Amino acid sequence: MQYRALTVQFVLCFALVGMTYGCGSSSDEPTTDDPSAATSDPSDPSDPSDASDGSDPSDASDPSTTAEPADVCTAEDANTGSFSGNELLRQVGCNIILPAYADFETAANALVASLETYVTDIEVGNDALDSLAEAQAQWSDTMKLWQQAEVYQVGPSASLTDLEIAVGAAGIRDEIYSWPTVNPCGVDQDIVTDKYATDDFFEVRSSDRYGLDAAGYLLFYQEADNNCSIINSINSQGTWEEINNEDLKQKRALYAHEVATNVEDRAIELHNAWKQDGGNFVEDFANAGQAGSSYGTLEEALNDLSDALFYIEKDVKDFKLAKPAGIQGCSKVSCPDDVEAPFSRVSRDNIIANLEAAQKLFLGAGEAGIGFDDFLRDRDPSDVADAMSANLAATIQAAQDMDSTLYEAASSVTEEQCAAGNDPICDTYYKLKSFTDDLKTRFVEILELSLPVEASGDAD
Repeated sequence: MQYRALTVQFVLCFALVGMTYGCGSSSDEPTTDDPSAATSDPSDPSDPSDASDGSDPSDASDPSTTAEPADVCTAEDANTGSFSGNELLRQVGCNIILPAYADFETAANALVASLETYVTDIEVGNDALDSLAEAQAQWSDTMKLWQQAEVYQVGPSASLTDLEIAVGAAGIRDEIYSWPTVNPCGVDQDIVTDKYATDDFFEVRSSDRYGLDAAGYLLFYQEADNNCSIINSINSQGTWEEINNEDLKQKRALYAHEVATNVEDRAIELHNAWKQDGGNFVEDFANAGQAGSSYGTLEEALNDLSDALFYIEKDVKDFKLAKPAGIQGCSKVSCPDDVEAPFSRVSRDNIIANLEAAQKLFLGAGEAGIGFDDFLRDRDPSDVADAMSANLAATIQAAQDMDSTLYEAASSVTEEQCAAGNDPICDTYYKLKSFTDDLKTRFVEILELSLPVEASGDAD
């Protein structure tokens, strides 16, 4: 009977004039040439045009609808009183690192714009003193923002040359700022040859000839001489002396502009690597130890973040403070020429920015933010967190109270004053040492974290 019924229906269908109506088993709706309007199979749940079951086509239960991934940074801060390592990572990534990279990208863009004005002034024959001062000021502002990011060397910014390479490391930091590896003489050599203007400059040159450190040298060192030895070819062969003052000014400006443009490109690259609509490393970081994250365990990410905090132990305490003050790594009473920024003289400001960035990691962003201090209190109810917080705050205050540049402070230090902690630079060093002594011992022991390889065996 079913076969006969279908046969009759088939014959009647072909008898209809012009095939005006469709031949579905139950539909009598008119057909159309538009394939998107074809009659749907009511048994097909993936057809959103079928409303016969009364369902909303936008219903998330529809298997044809792909849900948008949740934005890890839109979640409310989960300060519930129960510590969560993943919540610490999420807040650091979303509330500290991402904003720092966004601010730096904006500043890098402004630096390029200020250098474009400076180059134009030189090219049209203006004295360019005002535009040079503006470019110098913008460089200082950009550097101050980067000095905060220096403490956040996690993931894509982390070095590819460390003894222990961090998860997600891409070495972007070294492309932006190569200190303590700097090369003023190399920059001067490239001024002579105009190497900075070639297409392959950033591929064939090491990062100590470009980056914010090179840009600072090009902007702030405006003398007629160079920083190469007398036996270097640009001096021994007289090629430097062949450059007149106006050409030298223009070469330095053009070089600085090329360098700043590359810094801006790297700033965009770094920010995009972390952004939710880019590489989304912030989610990778926040979800450490969970499915889909590059971090196999939560502890792996916490260790990387702890390693980043150790920047203030090796780089700030030992290199930026101890060496210029003559405490270590200096064979004289003091070594002022070894300050981080000898040409721009912003070394003190850099240190303050480093310390304030470390304070954000330790205390969290804002009054209610989660930081390493919460981690410590969760593991140990003693006063370790309070003591470390107080010592870090005292260090920041000591650096802010320094009423001279770091270069000037290092130049006037005496052994007696430094040993007693009465000199401003030495006072800052010893207060920071109180914090880092706990960082290397009680901090890592209580939190069961690993010392960075670079800090292992450090007995100072």
